[in-house]
Amino acid sequence: MKRAQNLKRASRIMKGLVIKWDDPAPLKNKGAIINDQVTHKNAVLRLEVSAIWRQHKRWITEAQPFLWRVTVTTVFSYENGTDQHESRLFIGRYRLMDIAEACEPEIRDMLKYGKNPTMSHFSCECLGNREARDSDYSDYEAA
Repeated sequence: MKRAQNLKRASRIMKGLVIKWDDPAPLKNKGAIINDQVTHKNAVLRLEVSAIWRQHKRWITEAQPFLWRVTVTTVFSYENGTDQHESRLFIGRYRLMDIAEACEPEIRDMLKYGKNPTMSHFSCECLGNREARDSDYSDYEAA
C-alpha cells in the first residue's frame, strides 16, 4: 500500500522534473553518462526530488513513459581552442532510458555542422503523463 502511495506521489511530482547529463560518445553503445543532475522547476519540489529519484529511479527511467521536452547540445572543439555548440529541441513520449537513442538522428544531423564532437549535453524536462499540446511547441523556431 505504501509503495502505491509513493508511486502516486512520484507521478504527481514528475511534471517539472529536470534531468541533465553529459555523454562524451552518445552515438556509441558504450557511452558514459557523466555530470548527471536531477532537479525540479518548482522550488518547493526541488527539496524533495532527490529522495523521490532515489526511491523511484527504476520506475522513472525504465517503466513509465512520460512526455519530455528534450534539448540536446553537441559541442565541437577545434584545435584553435574554440568550441562550437549545435542544439536541437524536441518533444516526445519516452521512457527516460530511451531518450538518448531517440536523440541519435538529431545528433547525426548536428554532425553536418561541425567536426570533432567532444561532448553532448542532454537536458530533459518532464511535461507530465499527458499528450503533447500546441503550447508545448511555443518556443520552437519556425522552419
